[in-house]
Amino acid sequence: MSGQVVGGQDVGATGGARRVDLGHGLEVSRLGFGGMAITHVYGETDPAEGLRTLHHAVDAGVTFIDTADVYGQPREGVEGPAGTNEELVAQLLRDRRDEVQLATKFGITGVPNQGPGATGVRGDAAYVRSAAEASLRRLGTDVIDLYYLHRRDVSVPIEETVGAMAELVAAGKVRYLGLSEVTATELRAAAAVHAISAVQSEWSIWSRDVEAQVVPAAVEVGAIGWRFGLACVGCCWALMLLTFTVGVGAMPVMVAVSAVMLAERLLPRTRRLVPAVALGCIALGLLILVGVVPPGLH
Repeated sequence: MSGQVVGGQDVGATGGARRVDLGHGLEVSRLGFGGMAITHVYGETDPAEGLRTLHHAVDAGVTFIDTADVYGQPREGVEGPAGTNEELVAQLLRDRRDEVQLATKFGITGVPNQGPGATGVRGDAAYVRSAAEASLRRLGTDVIDLYYLHRRDVSVPIEETVGAMAELVAAGKVRYLGLSEVTATELRAAAAVHAISAVQSEWSIWSRDVEAQVVPAAVEVGAIGWRFGLACVGCCWALMLLTFTVGVGAMPVMVAVSAVMLAERLLPRTRRLVPAVALGCIALGLLILVGVVPPGLH
């Protein structure tokens, strides 16, 4: 899954890819590479092919590499974040660390069945420190360029979590801080403790709620947006399910949504068509599903 930096000051291009200054001194490629899918998440993967993909991205000038401690297939007997995606990224870093701006994330524990009320998220200071040390070890590096809080632990004041992250900056183990999927209020509270360089959120024609409050708050505190799900994550999951359910008859739905997504990118005024097309796609899918429209009809 790729992502895109929103905002920031363009500082030229490298290898054909535009570069941007996040505003606090961290210069990255405007288009980033989200490494989640190169290890197990959507199905089985080939580590060798994943590593070749990483090298190809860097060769093309996409040097902003994003991973997380929870990405990947957990090893047998290991409790906590899988860490296997970070280990794969580490193979890239062995030879090309100086070419890459490295981002990773913590906070999702990856520990299931923790009992009633458990969220699977931790943000206490002790966990922040231990998670960072584990990521540094798996990545085979002595510093993380951009360290994200992956999900906020609502049982811990965000000031405590960011305070512990700031200690990592002071210790030279992390260079810049980021937050993922936070509210505007949480972002402002965090920025009052330490400068926040990036805010990561799903932002697409299917998910636009961040525009009302989070984006203005990010501008206010000097953070740059890092948006993922450009191809409408939720929509794509629904279409994948529909395709597997009713076969190739779902192709018209996928083509219709893809066309609107492209038009929205090229002609912003077409975004008003999105709700109508979405409802039409749902209706078509249901008609195919109940047999009113033959699955093979194109």
